[in-house]
Amino acid sequence: MICDRPLDRPLPEQEAIAEALSACGTPGFVMCHVSHLYETGASLYFTFLAARRTEDEIGQWHAVKEAASRAITTGGGTITHHHGVGRDHAPWLKDEVGGTGVAALLALKSELDPVGIMNPGKLVPVRCRGGAPVIPELTVGRLDAARQPSRIA
Repeated sequence: MICDRPLDRPLPEQEAIAEALSACGTPGFVMCHVSHLYETGASLYFTFLAARRTEDEIGQWHAVKEAASRAITTGGGTITHHHGVGRDHAPWLKDEVGGTGVAALLALKSELDPVGIMNPGKLVPVRCRGGAPVIPELTVGRLDAARQPSRIA
């Protein structure tokens, strides 16, 4: 997990990850290192190790991801750094770029992909009706079942 934030505050992300792991019944170790320094802050990379919750691995991942992402966005950080917002961070897109940024992305998507065939629903949820995309309201800061991470065997 990566975030970019000012360093003049404590690290609520580290505490949020630890609390989420404990709430899952799998307390673990949460580590953080600085990978890039800027005038405005630093890019912090969080690594956590915990026992796997075998009966609900994806639920465990969701709980940690949501807690950490909420801590990052409410703490004044950015979840994108230089990677941008992708599928895993799409639920926090509006927190990241604001309403105007989302409107710009939706307008661009509508103009360049009028029938909604390019990566449909990957970043912004899109349904097509009569050849024109219909964009539902984005759910901010919540993971849903459709955006679960892929499992690597």
